[in-house]
Amino acid sequence: MQIRCQKLLLALAATFLLATAFSLVGCPREDACDSVNDCIDKDETGLNLLWQCVDGSCETTPCEASSDCELLNHCQALPQQSENDDPEQVCAEGCLRDSDCPAGNFCRDSVCEPEPCRNGHLDCELGEICQNGACVDAGFPYCEQCNPSMNEYDLGDPDDFCDTRALGHPICGDGNFCWSLPNGASCGVPCAVNSDCPGGFSCGTALLVGELCPGDVISVGRYCVSDFCFLR
Repeated sequence: MQIRCQKLLLALAATFLLATAFSLVGCPREDACDSVNDCIDKDETGLNLLWQCVDGSCETTPCEASSDCELLNHCQALPQQSENDDPEQVCAEGCLRDSDCPAGNFCRDSVCEPEPCRNGHLDCELGEICQNGACVDAGFPYCEQCNPSMNEYDLGDPDDFCDTRALGHPICGDGNFCWSLPNGASCGVPCAVNSDCPGGFSCGTALLVGELCPGDVISVGRYCVSDFCFLR
């Protein structure tokens, strides 16, 4: 009987020691990590949460708004396990709405992208126009060099020189005008307002000297013009 008791005590002691060993070593924790990649691999939410591996444990970054997260990321609400759970929000990769992106960008498929242009004069670079939501080179004849003396005119009423209108230019094309500018001469395209012109251009009035006309000048038309053509 004494031997049996001893064996039982030994068995209990062994079980206790084994349990103690497991309590000290422990089973691998679900949030254990050696690097942030371990956390990303374990993330089953599909929400692209932003993880950190801190002291061997995976941690998320709590937030109340996207402004609490790093730029280009957003504040993501986590699914609630039950109606009684308090809502939890953490930072996640990518954007959720346009306000998560820098100025001039919009959110498309969780990625911040440059905002499409709406007006080439305002949104595009020098010599570019807005076409189908994208800035593209305006092309010929903008910034094309030319000789102003070759401008062609419609003198209108032979008895009224002040009625002269520009017709075109052999290089710039019909209806266009060769501007004489401080740094050279380049082709202009007809316009009514600045927004009709490419980025870096303005809509100006082409004038000729006419001493017998009002103000001693003749307005021959309005065309897009930019002296920046010679600074590129």
